[in-house]
Amino acid sequence: MKKDGKDYEEQVDVDTEKETKTFRVPKTSPNDEAGEIVYDFKKVITWLHCSFTVLHTTGYYDVC
Repeated sequence: MKKDGKDYEEQVDVDTEKETKTFRVPKTSPNDEAGEIVYDFKKVITWLHCSFTVLHTTGYYDVC
């Protein structure tokens, strides 16, 4: 993955026992957070694990 001219290494793990694939994206700047996507082949479900901040009219809230 490349952002702002800098290369970042993503990681993909496959667990054959759990039948899942996990794709990890690293933190790319002080304002960005790392993320993780997990796909479960048995349940046919995708999970997104992330951390980000949302601006609300009464202040900032962490989401995920």
